[in-house]
Amino acid sequence: MTGSNGFNIGDLVGLSEPLTKLIEVVSCGLGKIYEPTNIRRTAKAKADEIKLISDALVQNNMLPTNYSNGDISIDTTNSEELFKRAGERMIYQEILKQQNIDSVINTAFDELENTDEVSEDPVDKDWITRFMNSIEDISNEYMQEIWGKLLAGEIKQPNTFSLRTLEKLKNLTQHEAVLFKKVSEIALIDGNTSHIYRGGDLLDSVGINYDDLLVMEECGLITTAELTYSINVKPNFKITLSNEERFASFYNTSESSKIIEIPVYKITYSGTQLLKVIQSNPDNDFFISCIGELGMKNSQDFSINIYPITGL
Repeated sequence: MTGSNGFNIGDLVGLSEPLTKLIEVVSCGLGKIYEPTNIRRTAKAKADEIKLISDALVQNNMLPTNYSNGDISIDTTNSEELFKRAGERMIYQEILKQQNIDSVINTAFDELENTDEVSEDPVDKDWITRFMNSIEDISNEYMQEIWGKLLAGEIKQPNTFSLRTLEKLKNLTQHEAVLFKKVSEIALIDGNTSHIYRGGDLLDSVGINYDDLLVMEECGLITTAELTYSINVKPNFKITLSNEERFASFYNTSESSKIIEIPVYKITYSGTQLLKVIQSNPDNDFFISCIGELGMKNSQDFSINIYPITGL
């Protein structure tokens, strides 16, 4: 793949495999080679460039207007002036879109810079197109960071994030993302499923109320139906629950199969995918309290221990 200036992806000598794949993916989404120098440049547009266009918009805002019976109309007799303003507005909007794209890609670069290997599987072209169309309007720095981590994760392992997840993230505000981060810190993870423990008064203890859960449900990240997550554990068999930093081991010490019943709210498929990029500091105190309550209910049949995941 060669750009108009003769730059070719094959010329990326010295860049790691993950960063080379990042450039390939971004270039596919933009329809042109995305040079390494563009990735490392600052995510913010130059102040004088933005100011120049902003000033032009203000200066050209005073077209002739007419006022009659409460209605304001613009005299467009001078079409050339109107076209000029429209062109400047489009340039300004395109600069902001490129600024947003660069900022997200810059975060992905940082995420992949210290990564040694990525999957050889290609990122789906439809996924790339949907991703690029989504990030051009994301100007919030916190949300840009999430999108950048998501892109890096998809490059490491394609099919990690679905198109439905992209759509949910696109419609998420910073306030909602921060709220989900708070919820994600108490998530119980069991393989590819994740839940929020709803037993006792533990949710109140971490400042999460039912209204918060309703907001997350409207965002498509959790369900507020009061469910019971049941795990059938065979004799002399062990199952685990984790919160990314610690895991609890439940070992069935009886001679028959036993069921552990956990009262939960379910985190949706998209919500579980977003846990990979939005969770940062699991609440270990909440996790220990949760396992403690489960232990009191199942102490006759199970040997229960908690270990740091780093100790594996």
